Amino acid sequence: YRVAVDLTAPFPQMLRHYGLATPQGFDPFLTTSYKRLAEALTSFRSNWEFDLSANRWDALGAFGVRYFLTTEQGPNYQALKASPDFHLLEPANTYYKAFEFTDAKPPYGWVRDRNQTGIQASRWQPELRELHVTTPSAAALYLAEQWHPGWRAWIDGVPVQVQRYPADP
Repeated sequence: YRVAVDLTAPFPQMLRHYGLATPQGFDPFLTTSYKRLAEALTSFRSNWEFDLSANRWDALGAFGVRYFLTTEQGPNYQALKASPDFHLLEPANTYYKAFEFTDAKPPYGWVRDRNQTGIQASRWQPELRELHVTTPSAAALYLAEQWHPGWRAWIDGVPVQVQRYPADP
């Protein structure tokens, strides 16, 4: 899962030092297709940084967000506090407030039914995603990541084709 932040939370780049992932981090290699997706779901603050709204469940789902960091002065705090779809995590008396999105979906799953049954992330490193998959029939798996033409995939050590979804027109 990923962590969303607003203007009053720690900088996205700082979260990396603590092993936390956010779709909002400064990325000088921001791909055109990822930027188009983000522009459709969010608003950009700079060329590389964008803001997520707690009210945009489609954006939270597309980016695999489960947690939202803010402060009581943050632009999302009141919406997060009032929403039945988020709950404040303890300790609640800290300066930074962490809310959990109760309907969060991991940034991977089956394309057709969005069910994560039979999928377990076994390694999640900056340049490596390893998923242990058990399914009785052939199925398409999605991974919500920035597209790069160098992505490669293997099933039981055998290379398989990586498809970009949805494909650019």
